[in-house]
Amino acid sequence: MTLQGNVNDKETYSSICMGGIGFTFRLVNPTSTGTMTTLPNLRGITVEGILRRNGHDHQIFKNNLQDLLVESAFFKGTLSSVLNGTYMIQRGNGTAILTGKIDFHGVIDLNGGDEFLMTVTMQNVYTAANFTVNSCQLDVNPIEQEGHEVMIPMIWVDTITAGKSNYNPPLGDDVYSALFINYDQGLGTYGDFTDANTVVQALTVRTDDVSQTLTPDRMYSRMVNCFETKTEAQLRGQCYHIGHYKPNGLPGHHHHELMHAVKLDFTLNATLVTSGNNILVVRRYKHDSHTHMKAHTKAGNKQHKHNQKMHKHHGEMHMGKAHIAAHNFGANRAGAASSRGLRS
Repeated sequence: MTLQGNVNDKETYSSICMGGIGFTFRLVNPTSTGTMTTLPNLRGITVEGILRRNGHDHQIFKNNLQDLLVESAFFKGTLSSVLNGTYMIQRGNGTAILTGKIDFHGVIDLNGGDEFLMTVTMQNVYTAANFTVNSCQLDVNPIEQEGHEVMIPMIWVDTITAGKSNYNPPLGDDVYSALFINYDQGLGTYGDFTDANTVVQALTVRTDDVSQTLTPDRMYSRMVNCFETKTEAQLRGQCYHIGHYKPNGLPGHHHHELMHAVKLDFTLNATLVTSGNNILVVRRYKHDSHTHMKAHTKAGNKQHKHNQKMHKHHGEMHMGKAHIAAHNFGANRAGAASSRGLRS
């Protein structure tokens, strides 16, 4: 679907295997000249994705778009463009392209009557002072991807109340990862931060397997070690990833990498916990018997097709070898006959 200006819309997807939702903005400044370096108000865009399957609705995500784009791009080079308008793709005549996606870190396989309802609500996303409002557009599309849907991927977002000194979300079971995002103490600035403006003073992580308390230095060290350069780490400011990370996301078929009985205890500098600027984004995977059966059937069908191709390939190889052998046998007999003729 394509949204022109500050409008709302919804669309239903079916009969595809999708790995996420893609967003492409085409932005035009008020003069339609020069460059376009102002980001739209991504927090003014509320997006909701609902999977309707087997008579049940599963809310995959519902939140402002900014938090979801930042979390999905956190380990990727595209994060800078979501945070800073100077990194958008310039098209000339005051026009620029901004792209991003909500990555499922897995797939949702829509078949057998499944539907995915995508809703986009926009409020003051483009202002007349910075944009030619009715010329700006947002294109929203499912990202098709091959794969088996072993579990249902879900994303939950919580905003930490301003002035809090302790934050203790009981996350429970089937948690894949959590990302603490701080927006106003270094994110996107490529600079260091001091002890005086350190938001998270300590973090205790408890699961059914581990219990550990992390200092700010240890949290930052772990984050820095996820990237090739210090500059890449500095771009992330005071954002901390908890749990597992793979570039392609999806947990193993035996779910060894999911965390259970998860509790996080944040000790915060309350004076730095400002309104709307400290976020926790949690990824979890929901077990569903219908999904398991579909994944097992699809995997079996793909394996059967693979086996058929292999049998066909081996058959062609054997036929090829038989043809070569027959050719060689005929050539040898002809050669022998020729030799006998020469001897006589």
